[in-house]
Amino acid sequence: MSLVPPPFDPELAAVLEVVAETLPSTFTIDMVAAARQGMAAARPGPEALDQDGLFEVEDRIVPGPEGAPDISLLIARPPNHVTAPDQGVYVAGVSTMYRTARA
Repeated sequence: MSLVPPPFDPELAAVLEVVAETLPSTFTIDMVAAARQGMAAARPGPEALDQDGLFEVEDRIVPGPEGAPDISLLIARPPNHVTAPDQGVYVAGVSTMYRTARA
């Protein structure tokens, strides 16, 4: 019995066409380094993320766990922010923003 994948959302058709033209149909482990370089080059820097002053954007390096490399953080917060209680964390590769409850 062959499995048939579910259809994509019709609203994604235009995006899927671009993806099909841009990405190879097969992806191997040998291609990972080049893909990472391409993604890093396309990533916007802090100057693009400030949204014309809506956010203060800061790059910060913090110590990693013992024996592990340091961790690079990109911090975006409203100008004139108060340190707590309204804080958020974005985990790279996860498309969810976690926020603390307002006190």
